[in-house]
Amino acid sequence: MQKQFPVQYQAEKEVSQEYGALSQIEAAEAVLGFLYKKILSQYVEKTTCLDVTLTTGKYNCVTASLLYLALSRSLGIDCRGQECTIHAFCTVYIDGQK
Repeated sequence: MQKQFPVQYQAEKEVSQEYGALSQIEAAEAVLGFLYKKILSQYVEKTTCLDVTLTTGKYNCVTASLLYLALSRSLGIDCRGQECTIHAFCTVYIDGQK
């Protein structure tokens, strides 16, 4: 069973209520703004645990990408995690296109 933090539950609920009626491209952009406004506060490269990000706001590319992925998918957006040697990020597909 997946552990869910209160802030994660609240974020999914708020995102669904606020952005659920938007087009997918508008919702994808709004989710990113939401993360930086409400959750992500300080980039710390060594922050690799999602629970730390959810409780402190400290993040790196991996934890920010995981949150974006989860929130985007909760809205039905086709979002996929990407990893390269020194970075992680998400790619959003709308109507089959990046």
